[in-house]
Amino acid sequence: METSPKESAFIQMFEAHADDFFRDSLAYVGDRARAFELTQEAFIQAWDRVLGGAAPELSAIRHSLRDLLQSELSLHEAVS
Repeated sequence: METSPKESAFIQMFEAHADDFFRDSLAYVGDRARAFELTQEAFIQAWDRVLGGAAPELSAIRHSLRDLLQSELSLHEAVS
């Protein structure tokens, strides 16, 4: 099965930026496993949008990750 142009663009975006997003997440949460999960979730959300017909957008991934990191911080503050 061939990938669509949007899917190909998403894959290229993932390959170019996933490590940077992971490093940002790691700096924020300080835990490699959790940083990986949060980064993965941001890209999964973006992939779901692409499958729904949206164009892949780096800003949308960045926004999703920011929201996930803020939720993570709120969760830790509530537990502390």
